[in-house]
Amino acid sequence: MEKKITAIVLFAILIFGCIQQESPVPPAAFGAVNGSSFEGKFAKEGSIIQADYTLMLENGSILDSSIGSVALDAKVWSPERTYAPMTFPIKKDNGYLEKFTYSFVGMYEGQKKRITLSPKEAYGLENESKIISNQRYFEGSRYEAVPLSVFTEKNIDVQVNSTVWPNRYWNAAVVEIRTGSAEVLLRHNMQEGLVVGWYSMPETVVEVTNETYRVRLDPIEGESYSVPNPENTQELVKIRALKVENETVYFDYNHPLAGKTIMFDIVLVKILQ
Repeated sequence: MEKKITAIVLFAILIFGCIQQESPVPPAAFGAVNGSSFEGKFAKEGSIIQADYTLMLENGSILDSSIGSVALDAKVWSPERTYAPMTFPIKKDNGYLEKFTYSFVGMYEGQKKRITLSPKEAYGLENESKIISNQRYFEGSRYEAVPLSVFTEKNIDVQVNSTVWPNRYWNAAVVEIRTGSAEVLLRHNMQEGLVVGWYSMPETVVEVTNETYRVRLDPIEGESYSVPNPENTQELVKIRALKVENETVYFDYNHPLAGKTIMFDIVLVKILQ
Protein backbone atom coordinates (compact mmCIF):
# COMPACT_ATOMS: atom_id res chain seq x y z
CA MET A 1 0.00 0.00 0.00
CA GLU A 2 1.36 3.38 -0.87
CA LYS A 3 2.13 5.36 2.19
CA LYS A 4 -0.93 7.32 3.16
CA ILE A 5 -0.74 10.85 4.14
CA THR A 6 -1.56 13.24 6.75
CA ALA A 7 -2.46 16.80 8.10
CA ILE A 8 -4.38 19.45 11.39
CA VAL A 9 -7.45 20.91 12.80
CA LEU A 10 -7.70 24.64 13.01
CA PHE A 11 -7.08 24.57 16.76
CA ALA A 12 -4.54 27.37 16.61
CA ILE A 13 -1.01 26.15 17.09
CA LEU A 14 -0.28 29.61 18.24
CA ILE A 15 2.51 31.22 16.40
CA PHE A 16 3.83 34.73 16.39
CA GLY A 17 4.74 37.05 13.59
CA CYS A 18 4.75 40.80 13.15
CA ILE A 19 3.10 42.63 16.06
CA GLN A 20 0.74 45.50 15.55
CA GLN A 21 0.67 46.82 19.09
CA GLU A 22 -1.86 49.22 20.50
CA SER A 23 -0.63 52.67 21.39
CA PRO A 24 1.16 52.28 24.72
CA VAL A 25 -0.78 53.56 27.70
CA PRO A 26 0.93 53.63 31.08
CA PRO A 27 -0.62 50.78 33.10
CA ALA A 28 -0.91 53.07 36.12
CA ALA A 29 -3.50 55.08 34.19
CA PHE A 30 -5.84 52.10 34.35
CA GLY A 31 -5.77 51.81 38.14
CA ALA A 32 -7.46 48.41 38.23
CA VAL A 33 -7.58 45.96 35.34
CA ASN A 34 -10.29 43.29 35.26
CA GLY A 35 -11.36 44.33 38.73
CA SER A 36 -8.02 43.69 40.45
CA SER A 37 -5.18 45.94 41.46
CA PHE A 38 -2.56 46.27 38.76
CA GLU A 39 0.45 46.61 41.03
CA GLY A 40 2.84 47.03 38.11
CA LYS A 41 2.33 43.43 37.03
CA PHE A 42 3.87 42.70 33.64
CA ALA A 43 4.40 39.30 32.04
CA LYS A 44 8.04 38.35 31.70
CA GLU A 45 10.11 35.35 30.72
CA GLY A 46 9.29 32.58 33.17
CA SER A 47 5.79 33.89 33.94
CA ILE A 48 2.91 31.43 33.78
CA ILE A 49 -0.04 33.07 32.06
CA GLN A 50 -3.57 32.48 30.87
CA ALA A 51 -4.36 33.84 27.43
CA ASP A 52 -7.18 33.90 24.89
CA TYR A 53 -6.83 34.05 21.12
CA THR A 54 -8.90 34.44 17.98
CA LEU A 55 -7.47 33.18 14.70
CA MET A 56 -8.42 35.02 11.51
CA LEU A 57 -7.58 35.12 7.85
CA GLU A 58 -6.15 38.31 6.39
CA ASN A 59 -9.65 39.40 5.36
CA GLY A 60 -10.83 39.20 8.98
CA SER A 61 -12.90 36.01 8.71
CA ILE A 62 -12.62 34.02 11.94
CA LEU A 63 -11.36 30.44 11.79
CA ASP A 64 -11.05 29.58 15.46
CA SER A 65 -11.14 31.12 18.92
CA SER A 66 -10.57 30.06 22.51
CA ILE A 67 -13.58 32.25 23.40
CA GLY A 68 -16.80 30.30 23.05
CA SER A 69 -19.06 33.26 22.29
CA VAL A 70 -16.73 34.46 19.54
CA ALA A 71 -16.60 30.99 18.01
CA LEU A 72 -20.39 30.72 18.22
CA ASP A 73 -21.00 34.09 16.57
CA ALA A 74 -18.51 33.23 13.81
CA LYS A 75 -20.16 29.81 13.29
CA VAL A 76 -16.92 27.94 14.01
CA TRP A 77 -18.01 26.58 17.40
CA SER A 78 -17.37 22.85 17.92
CA PRO A 79 -18.74 20.57 20.67
CA GLU A 80 -15.52 18.56 20.45
CA ARG A 81 -13.35 21.17 22.15
CA THR A 82 -13.24 23.20 25.35
CA TYR A 83 -13.46 26.98 25.23
CA ALA A 84 -11.30 28.56 27.91
CA PRO A 85 -8.10 30.57 28.21
CA MET A 86 -4.95 28.57 27.64
CA THR A 87 -2.41 28.28 30.43
CA PHE A 88 1.29 28.12 29.56
CA PRO A 89 4.68 29.37 30.69
CA ILE A 90 6.60 32.03 28.81
CA LYS A 91 9.65 29.96 28.02
CA LYS A 92 11.21 28.03 25.19
CA ASP A 93 9.93 24.57 24.25
CA ASN A 94 6.57 25.06 25.93
CA GLY A 95 4.59 23.49 23.09
CA TYR A 96 3.93 26.76 21.30
CA LEU A 97 6.10 28.57 18.83
CA GLU A 98 8.72 30.70 20.46
CA LYS A 99 7.85 34.00 18.81
CA PHE A 100 4.23 33.72 19.83
CA THR A 101 5.18 32.87 23.39
CA TYR A 102 7.50 35.82 23.80
CA SER A 103 4.98 38.27 22.35
CA PHE A 104 3.36 38.26 25.81
CA VAL A 105 6.51 39.62 27.46
CA GLY A 106 5.80 43.15 28.69
CA MET A 107 2.01 42.76 28.49
CA TYR A 108 -0.26 43.37 31.47
CA GLU A 109 -3.50 41.66 32.48
CA GLY A 110 -6.32 42.62 30.16
CA GLN A 111 -4.04 43.94 27.41
CA LYS A 112 -4.84 42.98 23.83
CA LYS A 113 -2.66 42.69 20.74
CA ARG A 114 -3.09 41.73 17.13
CA ILE A 115 -0.39 39.54 15.63
CA THR A 116 -0.01 39.28 11.86
CA LEU A 117 1.84 36.27 10.48
CA SER A 118 3.21 35.88 6.99
CA PRO A 119 3.04 32.36 5.53
CA LYS A 120 6.65 31.72 6.53
CA GLU A 121 5.94 32.89 10.07
CA ALA A 122 2.75 30.83 10.26
CA TYR A 123 2.22 27.44 8.63
CA GLY A 124 4.76 27.69 5.84
CA LEU A 125 4.51 27.97 2.09
CA GLU A 126 2.57 25.44 0.04
CA ASN A 127 4.80 22.55 -0.97
CA GLU A 128 3.85 20.73 -4.16
CA SER A 129 5.75 17.65 -3.00
CA LYS A 130 3.11 17.27 -0.29
CA ILE A 131 0.41 16.63 -2.90
CA ILE A 132 0.48 12.95 -3.80
CA SER A 133 -1.62 10.36 -5.60
CA ASN A 134 -2.90 7.22 -3.92
CA GLN A 135 -4.57 4.19 -5.45
CA ARG A 136 -8.21 3.80 -4.43
CA TYR A 137 -8.44 0.00 -4.42
CA PHE A 138 -6.62 -2.35 -2.06
CA GLU A 139 -6.79 -6.12 -1.71
CA GLY A 140 -6.19 -8.15 1.42
CA SER A 141 -6.33 -11.76 2.57
CA ARG A 142 -9.34 -12.92 4.53
CA TYR A 143 -6.99 -15.13 6.57
CA GLU A 144 -4.89 -13.58 9.31
CA ALA A 145 -2.61 -15.11 11.95
CA VAL A 146 -3.02 -13.28 15.27
CA PRO A 147 -0.88 -13.83 18.40
CA LEU A 148 -2.72 -15.97 20.94
CA SER A 149 -1.77 -13.42 23.58
CA VAL A 150 -4.23 -10.93 22.00
CA PHE A 151 -7.02 -13.14 23.35
CA THR A 152 -5.47 -14.49 26.54
CA GLU A 153 -4.62 -10.99 27.79
CA LYS A 154 -8.33 -10.13 27.51
CA ASN A 155 -9.42 -13.45 29.09
CA ILE A 156 -11.08 -14.53 25.84
CA ASP A 157 -11.30 -18.31 25.48
CA VAL A 158 -10.92 -19.08 21.77
CA GLN A 159 -11.90 -22.41 20.26
CA VAL A 160 -11.83 -23.64 16.69
CA ASN A 161 -15.06 -22.58 14.90
CA SER A 162 -15.82 -19.95 17.54
CA THR A 163 -16.49 -16.35 16.49
CA VAL A 164 -14.52 -13.30 17.57
CA TRP A 165 -14.71 -9.61 16.73
CA PRO A 166 -11.32 -8.35 15.51
CA ASN A 167 -12.79 -4.88 14.89
CA ARG A 168 -16.13 -3.07 15.14
CA TYR A 169 -17.12 -3.73 11.52
CA TRP A 170 -17.14 -7.51 11.11
CA ASN A 171 -16.52 -10.77 12.93
CA ALA A 172 -14.08 -13.55 12.19
CA ALA A 173 -14.11 -17.33 12.55
CA VAL A 174 -11.34 -19.14 14.42
CA VAL A 175 -9.97 -21.57 11.85
CA GLU A 176 -6.97 -22.98 13.69
CA ILE A 177 -5.11 -22.62 16.99
CA ARG A 178 -1.39 -23.06 16.43
CA THR A 179 0.02 -23.94 19.84
CA GLY A 180 3.57 -24.26 18.54
CA SER A 181 3.73 -20.65 17.36
CA ALA A 182 1.12 -19.40 19.84
CA GLU A 183 -1.04 -18.04 17.03
CA VAL A 184 -4.70 -18.07 16.14
CA LEU A 185 -5.67 -18.26 12.45
CA LEU A 186 -8.75 -16.15 11.72
CA ARG A 187 -11.00 -15.97 8.67
CA HIS A 188 -12.57 -12.53 8.34
CA ASN A 189 -16.28 -12.45 7.53
CA MET A 190 -16.89 -9.07 5.89
CA GLN A 191 -19.80 -8.37 3.54
CA GLU A 192 -19.77 -6.64 0.16
CA GLY A 193 -21.10 -3.09 0.39
CA LEU A 194 -19.99 -2.68 4.00
CA VAL A 195 -18.69 0.84 4.70
CA VAL A 196 -15.79 0.86 7.13
CA GLY A 197 -13.35 3.54 8.21
CA TRP A 198 -9.62 3.89 7.71
CA TYR A 199 -9.28 6.17 10.71
CA SER A 200 -11.69 8.97 9.70
CA MET A 201 -11.75 8.17 5.97
CA PRO A 202 -14.57 5.97 4.64
CA GLU A 203 -13.77 2.76 2.77
CA THR A 204 -16.22 0.40 1.07
CA VAL A 205 -15.83 -3.38 0.80
CA VAL A 206 -16.48 -3.91 -2.93
CA GLU A 207 -15.63 -7.59 -3.38
CA VAL A 208 -15.29 -10.68 -1.19
CA THR A 209 -14.01 -14.07 -2.43
CA ASN A 210 -13.16 -17.23 -0.52
CA GLU A 211 -9.59 -16.08 -0.05
CA THR A 212 -9.49 -12.31 -0.43
CA TYR A 213 -11.40 -9.07 -0.03
CA ARG A 214 -11.15 -5.77 -1.89
CA VAL A 215 -11.83 -2.29 -0.52
CA ARG A 216 -12.14 1.15 -2.14
CA LEU A 217 -11.18 4.48 -0.59
CA ASP A 218 -14.19 6.82 -0.72
CA PRO A 219 -13.06 10.26 0.46
CA ILE A 220 -15.12 13.33 -0.42
CA GLU A 221 -13.38 16.00 -2.47
CA GLY A 222 -12.48 18.98 -0.32
CA GLU A 223 -12.93 17.14 2.97
CA SER A 224 -10.11 16.70 5.49
CA TYR A 225 -9.32 13.42 7.27
CA SER A 226 -7.11 12.36 10.17
CA VAL A 227 -4.66 9.63 9.21
CA PRO A 228 -1.31 8.34 10.54
CA ASN A 229 1.72 10.47 9.81
CA PRO A 230 3.97 8.42 7.49
CA GLU A 231 6.99 9.86 9.29
CA ASN A 232 5.61 8.97 12.74
CA THR A 233 2.73 6.49 12.71
CA GLN A 234 2.05 7.16 16.40
CA GLU A 235 0.59 10.56 15.58
CA LEU A 236 -2.32 11.61 13.41
CA VAL A 237 -2.25 14.43 10.90
CA LYS A 238 -4.81 15.99 8.60
CA ILE A 239 -4.94 15.44 4.86
CA ARG A 240 -7.35 16.95 2.36
CA ALA A 241 -8.83 15.07 -0.59
CA LEU A 242 -8.15 17.27 -3.60
CA LYS A 243 -9.52 15.08 -6.39
CA VAL A 244 -11.16 11.65 -6.56
CA GLU A 245 -10.92 9.67 -9.80
CA ASN A 246 -12.01 6.12 -10.67
CA GLU A 247 -8.69 4.52 -9.75
CA THR A 248 -6.79 7.31 -8.00
CA VAL A 249 -7.30 9.87 -5.27
CA TYR A 250 -5.08 12.93 -4.80
CA PHE A 251 -4.29 14.06 -1.26
CA ASP A 252 -2.81 17.30 0.02
CA TYR A 253 -1.02 17.12 3.35
CA ASN A 254 0.09 20.73 3.42
CA HIS A 255 -1.30 22.47 6.48
CA PRO A 256 -4.77 23.90 5.60
CA LEU A 257 -3.36 27.40 6.17
CA ALA A 258 -0.12 26.88 4.26
CA GLY A 259 0.63 29.83 2.00
CA LYS A 260 -1.79 32.13 3.83
CA THR A 261 -1.23 35.28 5.87
CA ILE A 262 -3.15 34.95 9.12
CA MET A 263 -3.80 37.05 12.20
CA PHE A 264 -4.29 36.37 15.89
CA ASP A 265 -6.05 38.65 18.32
CA ILE A 266 -4.51 37.76 21.68
CA VAL A 267 -5.48 38.76 25.21
CA LEU A 268 -3.39 38.32 28.32
CA VAL A 269 -6.13 37.19 30.69
CA LYS A 270 -4.13 36.58 33.85
CA ILE A 271 -0.57 36.38 35.10
CA LEU A 272 -0.57 33.39 37.44
CA GLN A 273 3.00 33.71 38.62
